[in-house]
Amino acid sequence: MATPKARYGVLSVRLPEKSELPADQIAIIEAFGKRLAQYAETAERHLHDERRLLREERLAMARDMHDSLAHTLAYMNIQMLRLRNQFTSKSRVGGNLKEIINELSAGLSDANAQVRELITTFRLNLPHGGFEAAVTHLTGQCAIRSKMRVSVNNGIPGTLLTANEQINIVQILKELLANAERHAFAKCVWIRIFLQNDGLLIMEVEDDGIGIPVNRPSTGRNQRYGLGIIRERAKLLRGKIRISRRHPNGTLVVLRFVPESCDSMRLQDRSVDAQ
Repeated sequence: MATPKARYGVLSVRLPEKSELPADQIAIIEAFGKRLAQYAETAERHLHDERRLLREERLAMARDMHDSLAHTLAYMNIQMLRLRNQFTSKSRVGGNLKEIINELSAGLSDANAQVRELITTFRLNLPHGGFEAAVTHLTGQCAIRSKMRVSVNNGIPGTLLTANEQINIVQILKELLANAERHAFAKCVWIRIFLQNDGLLIMEVEDDGIGIPVNRPSTGRNQRYGLGIIRERAKLLRGKIRISRRHPNGTLVVLRFVPESCDSMRLQDRSVDAQ
């Protein structure tokens, strides 16, 4: 199956032994193959346009955050440093006041780091190869940087996912790989991405590290692990994240959601069944 611009696959036809297809049936099969290739080309073009529009929107948001919120937080951080120096230069400072200043300073530093991380996230651009290339690039860079052994089994074509779904999955995977490297001190990470027969997409990320806290609020210490961000991104996908301990050690994180394309197919099947 191909168009003048690209080749999309092979359409195989099985025949009984010692039998041949008439020329008119061969022409029909060839026309069907061309039609499938044209459909794939159209879907790929739509996905490319959607990804471009989403990238432009995210870059605009990153610019706005950098020009307003990031600068404001940086200014507040400088003022807090001046306030700390002003009080520490005096001999008598109440213990409660010191504690409040330290808490405010720590809160501003965390907020500034989170805003910078969000700006980096909004500036994320998937490579030309789409979702598959993004996963390969991300895991390859992580393996080189961290010396972890990263195994990937990705059975999902990028054309199955919208641009927004692709970006959210890549960001969740990026956060989980960072956790495995920085906090779990893992040596091996196993990633499996597949689609069930019922249209449910599953991404399993498993590591052999020391494990991270599970089933706790996404505040305080867990904020270091980005678990709140991961769960929020899962909600954007209308999915769920399950975090559990791996035996004998390590962590298993499972993302489950139904891609929009599969959800629309489900609705079509239901309408056909109702007729």
